[in-house]
Amino acid sequence: MPTSDDLTGLGMAPGLADALGNQPTGLTCTGTSAAAAAVIKTQNTALNAQSNQTAAIFRSDAKIGTPFWVTNGTVSGASAVVFVPAGHTLFGSLGTNPVTIAQNRSALFFQLQAKQWMAWSSTNQ
Repeated sequence: MPTSDDLTGLGMAPGLADALGNQPTGLTCTGTSAAAAAVIKTQNTALNAQSNQTAAIFRSDAKIGTPFWVTNGTVSGASAVVFVPAGHTLFGSLGTNPVTIAQNRSALFFQLQAKQWMAWSSTNQ
């Protein structure tokens, strides 16, 4: 799959290239709760979690059925926590309990239907 840089090089608008490209976007985690979490805006996100700065959350307008690849490649050893938006469910429960992603592990998230999320995490393997 082409990266967003490949697509931009072919003349595609940067915003569209970012949406279609398979290049991870770095995101520094903030806080430890859903209220203080950094917002995941792209489908391929590389988290940077640090002590007391471990949280990330999906946008409430994330498209149904869109896969979101989230990796915690931080070198600090901190686990990242990923929340779904307020009022959404994760595995059938309100999304107040995040998915924890250990260092050098990944998770795949998707919204199965409106406000209902599922996830698979390599931490569980």
